Amino acid sequence: MLLLEQFEKMDTNSSVFLLFHQVFHFCFVAYTCQRPTSPAYIKLVAAFLITAAVLTFFAFFLNVFGLRAQDLHRKYVFYKFATYLSLLGVFLQLVSLIVFPVCFYVEMKNFGYRNWEFDWSYGVAWGATLFAFGASLLLICDKEHEEVYFKEKTIYNPPPELK
Repeated sequence: MLLLEQFEKMDTNSSVFLLFHQVFHFCFVAYTCQRPTSPAYIKLVAAFLITAAVLTFFAFFLNVFGLRAQDLHRKYVFYKFATYLSLLGVFLQLVSLIVFPVCFYVEMKNFGYRNWEFDWSYGVAWGATLFAFGASLLLICDKEHEEVYFKEKTIYNPPPELK
């Protein structure tokens, strides 16, 4: 209240009053009428990326459980579900990284902006997607390697003269 009382007592023709009025209007009044708008595509992309992060998190723990499992069938079940979750997470990341710039381009075109660019974080997101895809490929390849390793038997038939 004290600030408002001081404001009312000031001379309306003074430069201090005009400066104070402009600062007060800029800080408190100018931003009260506008609501933040968040287009639907931003919420969709955020939901896709959060879902992809959760799926990758669960895939990581399924891999850990697969590494700790002694039974081969159980190990392959863990690996299979981890691979599916990881590939689904990569797919959601890929969709997000394609949908966001397309919708952003349309929005900027509607506002009349011709020059726009993305930040470095967009490149980091593409790098993370490529690494997650590589990890999924390694999961697929690792399963086949273990199948050959654990199912292979060596039979030694010595020559007749050594019997």
